[in-house]
Amino acid sequence: MAGFGERLLSLRQSKQLTQAEVAKYLDVTPKTISFYENGEREASFDTLIKLSEFFNVSVDYLLGCSEAHGLMSDEAQLIDIYRFLSDKRKSLLLSTAINQKRGMILDQEELYTKVVADNGEIKFIKMTREKAKEIKALYDND
Repeated sequence: MAGFGERLLSLRQSKQLTQAEVAKYLDVTPKTISFYENGEREASFDTLIKLSEFFNVSVDYLLGCSEAHGLMSDEAQLIDIYRFLSDKRKSLLLSTAINQKRGMILDQEELYTKVVADNGEIKFIKMTREKAKEIKALYDND
């Protein structure tokens, strides 16, 4: 069974990352990564957690206690891409995903419009874009 150093080396190479890139994420020197990979130094608990989050694997996997990586490759790829997005793009992507999950996807014909009744009750009503424009025009003319 592979130990921590071998697992770290394998994960880093599978992601085509340099020791310097992993070191930058951990805020350590590339030499420290080399020490980890060669079994010359042990990682702290905090470092193990950061590495598990970075590579999307469990700490058990990093330590060689488990063979399960965790995520499917497409899931891991999405997470890798997400980590390199700006905060603004992360927010946009997250809100889009949440809206899709809720079934509130906007398309060309229909959308959900937030309607606030006189009593303050909020409802979402599905209607065509044209109908939404008509209703908006009525309120704009008041």
